[in-house]
Formats: sequence, structure tokens, C-alpha cells
Amino acid sequence: MKIRIREVFLKKTLKIFAAVNCILLIWAITVMVYTLISDRKQDRSVQFIRQEVGFDRTGLISIIISSCLLIVVSLIGIIGAFFHSPLLFNSYRSFLTGALCLKVFALLWSSVLHPNPIFPKYLKFFEVETLYFQNPDNHSDMWKNRLMLWNDIQTQLKCCGVHDFQDWIHSVCKCVPMSCCRRSKIETCKTVLTGPVNAITAEDLKNIKNVIHPIDCMTAFRRLMNELQTFLLIFAITILFVELILYSFCSHLLKLIEHHVKIVRREGSDFDGKFGIWLLEPSDTILGGIPALERENSELDRPKKHSHPEKEQNAEDAKADMEQHSVFPQEKAGTEFNKGGENNYSIANKHNVRKIRSAE
Repeated sequence: MKIRIREVFLKKTLKIFAAVNCILLIWAITVMVYTLISDRKQDRSVQFIRQEVGFDRTGLISIIISSCLLIVVSLIGIIGAFFHSPLLFNSYRSFLTGALCLKVFALLWSSVLHPNPIFPKYLKFFEVETLYFQNPDNHSDMWKNRLMLWNDIQTQLKCCGVHDFQDWIHSVCKCVPMSCCRRSKIETCKTVLTGPVNAITAEDLKNIKNVIHPIDCMTAFRRLMNELQTFLLIFAITILFVELILYSFCSHLLKLIEHHVKIVRREGSDFDGKFGIWLLEPSDTILGGIPALERENSELDRPKKHSHPEKEQNAEDAKADMEQHSVFPQEKAGTEFNKGGENNYSIANKHNVRKIRSAE
């Protein structure tokens, strides 16, 4: 009875383990698909950075690789829980160990070995190419593309210029674009920014500061990178925590299985039919590698009630004699009744009863 209760508990634990891995599988697929879709549907600024400079996609690649590893690990866990296979549970722990090592290395690489963001060199590129050396007369299409790019950056990040709004005043543009304006003061911006740049006074600079975004795009990009790094760090730590829990869960299941197998071997009990299914092994193998032949031998080795052929034969003969003498003497002899026949019948009957009892 205790073995059956323990077996039921182990099965329920395996079901919980499979359910957790199913949730992890769905979550990993969702994250990977969302990352791929969002990576393709980027705005014009990110697309331009990829084409002209070479966008650093280390974070996106790390998320995709982590999702793929989680998909493989969760599938192994689900199949192992379904087939109750210690072989797959050991593979599950091995994959988790590899994933944990990769997570630790990624965290060390991003936070200790390579902490500085590389976006400032992109901004330096824009500063050189767009604000100073780009000639709008000779390269009108390229100028328009760069200007549209800067408009997107300044609108989304709510910044103006690389280091200050005066970067625009000293550029070949000799103007401050409308994308530098705050949304609440667009009408005022139209009046302030339409004047001639060469005739800007200190009062004009003060008025411009009051209507444009207060921070520069270098600072805005650094904030964006810090937010992205924080998100990736939280994502990696969360996955690391989940993997540690699953590793402990898997190790606990293996201990339960080994303990259950030891008890079965000691007490010689049988599993039910479904609990012994294995993957990549014969179906007559039960948990822990105990073949069905060993179970049969263990059953044969159990102490049984010893049989006595002679006593069994005497008991059968005695029963046959009772059946033979069970017919009344008057029926056997027809209408004649032998005097003393009743006494002879009862004596024979008692003798047969003694023989049956002695045989038993």
C-alpha cells in the first residue's frame, strides 16, 4: 500500500513537472517569435544604423539563443516526464547546466567585461557626416535621409543635437529642426526657429532653450542603452532563477525515482503497466532498469506455502470415499434394510472425516 501511495505521489510530481515545462515552452516560443517580428519591424533610424554603421544585435541574438535553449530543454523535460525516463532527466540536467553557464558568462560579459555602450560612436558618426561635412546641395537625397533620421531620433528620444542644440546652428544646415521642439510649444517654436541663424542673439538662444528638448541626444542614447541593459539583465536573471528551480526540481525527481526503485527491489512489488514505459529501451523494462524477468524471479523467490502431495492424495481419496458412502444403505440395497447398516454407515463416515482432517 505504501508503495502505491508513493507511486501516485511520484506520478503527480511528474505531471506538475511536465506542466511547468509546457508553460516554459510556450513562453520561450512567444519571446522568440516576438523578438524576430520586432527585429524586422524597426523604424527608419534603426534600419539606417544597420546599413551605414552596423547595428550591434548582441542583445537580440542572446535572447533568441536563450529562447531556443529553453525550447529544447522544456521539450526534453516534457518527454522525460511522460516516459518516466531517468536517461532524459539526466539529459535535461545537462542541458540546464550548459544554459546556466551561458547565462553566467553573458551576465559577466555585459556587466563586467563589456559594460560600455557603443551607441556614442553612432552619434559621433551622425555628428561628422550630417552636421558638418554633408553638403545638401551636392548630396540632396543623402541629406534628406540623414535629416529624416535625425528627426526620428529627436522626436522619439525627445532630444536635440548631439551635445547641444547649437550643433545644428554650427552645421551646414544653419538651422534648428522642428523635431527639437517640445510638443506643448510647437506654435512658439515655429516663431522662434524661423529667424535668421546668423543674427541669433543671446536672448534668442534663451528663447530657443525654453521651447526645445532640454537634453542632448548623446545623453538620451545613454539612457536608452541603460534601460535596454537593465531589461536584458532582468530577463537573464529571471531565466537563471527559473532554470535553477527546474534543475532542483529535476534532481529531486531523480532522487524520488531512485528511492522508489530501491523500495521495489527490497519488497519485490510490481509497478502498474504505464509506470514502466521507457524511451529508447524495451517496453518490458520498469523504472530503474529492472527487467520483467527479474520481477518474475523475485516472485518465485518469495516464501510460499509448502505442498505435500501424499496428504493431498489422501484427502482426495477420503472425499471420494465420502461421496461413495453418502448414499443411504437402504437405497443401495433396494427395499432391504440391513440391520446394523446405519451403524456401519456412520462409522465409515466418521473414519473418512478423520482422514480428511489428518490430510489437512
